Amino acid sequence: MANRRPSLSQLFLNSSPDPAEQAHQKRLRTLAKASDGRAFVLDDAPLRMMYLTPKCMQSVMHMEQPDALLCAYSQWMMGFRLFQEQARDFLLIGLGGGSLVKHILTHLPESHITALEINPDVIALRDAFALPANDKRLQVILADGASYLPAMAQQVDVIFLDAYDKQGLVPALNTAGFYRSCQQHLRPQGVLVANVWGKPSNIAQMLHSLRGQFSEVCWARSPDSYNLIVFASQQALEQTVLQQRASHLQQVQPELPWPRIAASFDRLPGPATQQDLEILTEKMRQLLVMDQNVPTTYAAWRTLVLNRP
Repeated sequence: MANRRPSLSQLFLNSSPDPAEQAHQKRLRTLAKASDGRAFVLDDAPLRMMYLTPKCMQSVMHMEQPDALLCAYSQWMMGFRLFQEQARDFLLIGLGGGSLVKHILTHLPESHITALEINPDVIALRDAFALPANDKRLQVILADGASYLPAMAQQVDVIFLDAYDKQGLVPALNTAGFYRSCQQHLRPQGVLVANVWGKPSNIAQMLHSLRGQFSEVCWARSPDSYNLIVFASQQALEQTVLQQRASHLQQVQPELPWPRIAASFDRLPGPATQQDLEILTEKMRQLLVMDQNVPTTYAAWRTLVLNRP
C-alpha cells in the first residue's frame, strides 16, 4: 500500500529543513507573534500571502495580477463552469484572500457574489488583497455559513464551500442537514463546489452524505497539493460532455487547464447505496497519499506557483 500523506500539521514543512526554510519559518513565527493570534500578511514580492498561523497559509496573491489564480486547487474550483458555464449568482462560504471572488468578477462580468466570512480579522485584510468594496456585484458579510445559508431566501447558481479549521472539515458545515440546505438553495442546474482536506475517512463520509442529496458527485485532487475539490449537482454529465465543454472553455479562457480539469474527475456510478462509504473510504486512502509533485518547502512552492504555465 502507498504511504499515507503526513498529518495536516506537517504538510508544507520539512522534518529536516535547510537554512532557507528555517529562516522562512522563523519569519512566520515573528509575524504571528506580532499579530497576537490574528491573521497576518507575508510579502515576498511579487507574492502576498495570508496566514492564519505559521503552519497554515490561507491565501496567496500576485501583487501585479491580483485576479490570477496561482494555486492549482483554486483553478480546479473553477471547474463549476463545466457544469454551468454562464453562472450568474454565487455564494461563497469562506472568503480568505478572495482569489475566486476577484477572478469571477473579472471573467464573468454578469456575476453577483455574496461572500461569507466568519473571521473579522480576515475581512479586515480585504484591502491588502485588492478586494473591491461592497457594491451591486459583491457583498462581503461577516457571518457563519452554517446559520446564514438555511435562512437565505434566494437560490443561487453556485455555492463555494471553502471553510476549514486546523483539522480540515468544519463539523457544522459537514452534516447531511447542511448539504440538504445547499441543495435546496441551488437552482436546478446549480452546483456545489467544495475545497476540502482532512482524514480520508472524514472526506469519505462527506462524499457519502453528498451522494444522498445530489444525483451527481465527483471529485479531483489538486495536482500540487492534498486538497480535494468536490462537485455536487443534480446534473449527471457524461465524461464526453465534460470534455466537449472543456474544449470550448479552453478557447474562451485559455489560461486555465480546462481539459486537464475535466479529465481528472472521479465518481461512483449509479445511485447512492449502503456500500458507498466503505468504497469511498478506500478510494480516499489511495488518493490522499504522499506525492513527490507536492512541494515540501516554501522555496519549492514559490517556484511552482510563479512558473505555472
